Amino acid sequence: MPTKLKSRGNCWLARVVIDGQQVDSKVFPPGRSKGPEWMAAKTWEVERKKEFLELRERQRKTLTGFGLLLAWGEAYLDHVGRTMSRITLTEKQTVMQALFGYCREAGLTGVEDLTRSTWTLFLTKVASERGPRRANVYRKNLLAAWNWAVDSGFPGFRRRIAPWNGSGRSPWKPGCVMSPRRRT
Repeated sequence: MPTKLKSRGNCWLARVVIDGQQVDSKVFPPGRSKGPEWMAAKTWEVERKKEFLELRERQRKTLTGFGLLLAWGEAYLDHVGRTMSRITLTEKQTVMQALFGYCREAGLTGVEDLTRSTWTLFLTKVASERGPRRANVYRKNLLAAWNWAVDSGFPGFRRRIAPWNGSGRSPWKPGCVMSPRRRT
């Protein structure tokens, strides 16, 4: 819906907002409400939003394999950057870098390669290098990223429960349950 810019002589501002974020805007000449200038701004908004949504769908459809994993990581970190603190963003970036480095080393090429055994090996490696507490932090951050992908409809992330989130025992910390809830 175009809005009037009083600071610019009652010009019409057309904005394209997708997922709560403004992606484009354009200023149209002044005119009356529902007049030809307003209608031109409204038409531009609708057409431009349609273009952006089609472009996003084409990009999502063409991503496969490791490109899809990288797109997931970038989109999640963009979300974290917008909604969380800088310290949280830094921590999640570290986790994602470690994950993608491991995927590259292990030759994992897509979301379908991320199985429970893969995650166990990754978290065991983290636990041996950095300790069991850090491995648990990695697990929780990866679970949050996975759930974000499922909730946002990211392609390839259809399962509600992440492969490493179960009731089994953790290999790096005896007595530790891998459930996100704390048992008392």
